[in-house]
Amino acid sequence: MIPVLVAACGFPRPQDLSNDMILDGSLAEDGAPIGPCYGSFVKVCFTAAPTADITLSAVIDVDTDTSFLCDQQNDQMSHYCVIAGASFRLPSGAYLRAHGSKPLVLLAATGLFDMSGTIDVSSKLAEFRGAGGDPPGLCTAGTAEALAASGGYGGSFENRGGDGKAVDGAAGVAGGVLAQFPSALRGGCPGGTGAGPNAGTGGSGGGAVVLIATELHLSGSVNASGAAGHGGGLSMCGGGGGGAGGMIVLDAKTITVGATMSALFANGGGGGQGGEARVGAEGASGVESTGPLVRPMGGTSGFSAGSSGGDGAFGIVNRDGTPAGSGVGAGGGGGGGGGGGGAGFIHSDVTSGILIAPPSRTIP
Repeated sequence: MIPVLVAACGFPRPQDLSNDMILDGSLAEDGAPIGPCYGSFVKVCFTAAPTADITLSAVIDVDTDTSFLCDQQNDQMSHYCVIAGASFRLPSGAYLRAHGSKPLVLLAATGLFDMSGTIDVSSKLAEFRGAGGDPPGLCTAGTAEALAASGGYGGSFENRGGDGKAVDGAAGVAGGVLAQFPSALRGGCPGGTGAGPNAGTGGSGGGAVVLIATELHLSGSVNASGAAGHGGGLSMCGGGGGGAGGMIVLDAKTITVGATMSALFANGGGGGQGGEARVGAEGASGVESTGPLVRPMGGTSGFSAGSSGGDGAFGIVNRDGTPAGSGVGAGGGGGGGGGGGGAGFIHSDVTSGILIAPPSRTIP
């Protein structure tokens, strides 16, 4: 594949036209000078411009609430984990995993941002919540909890999560979606917990990351997918819903796509299967997406008579209100399956040479 060089667009740019990514002489709320600022979707201002060249190699695990890598002095420290350098390099084979309550901001102030490795802010069933996933206060509107032995709802974000399967009571009902790209960097919404004793818990929503640079070379992958829902336990109970995908933003003046196919994906998680009362009949948990076109399937097994979980949203998502998969199947007295998680949001000004799921959206 021939490398592709494009001029990025779609973001409101700073007023200082001498450098589209830098604003000098910005003022704090009290009128004191801050220093240079970078970015347009998320704008980060420093007391002094970053001067060190950053290379993150091998496997790097970042807790966005406690990592020393997030300690650089800037005006967004309380909202985001900002890791910034004059240049930024994540070489091929490197793996940057970020989790915690704060979204992740990676920034190259003046030099090249070479993103050839893997950035993972996804949430996973048995591990951490991705960086900035499950934002408090933003995910409960329109949702309804499961009752009796029904399945929990899937998390919603760009599209609606699936509803749970009703068994002896109301199913979990997924919330509404955002009509436009969010105005701030944030992760996806979690799935709801199923109903009944030993019910499956919902999966967390995927995390959020923005890459800020004047020039971005992209030949790696970024994963912001949601976690799968847990299967119901050893009783008649519902499975948990899958989490929605999170957010990925490429904020660069130019983007060069390498010869290796890149991938950006923020798919939903699969819902968990309902449990039932027979010994050894736990419901199967859902699975998570491992690639743009990899279906995050709902949990199902030959051991539990509970309803299967719904599949999460993945690939090219319909934008006509079509939800992720709902809990399915009746089962012989088992609990309801959880709904699959909806898709997240992605913005990239270049699509040639990149697999993107769901498709890139324009930022208003």
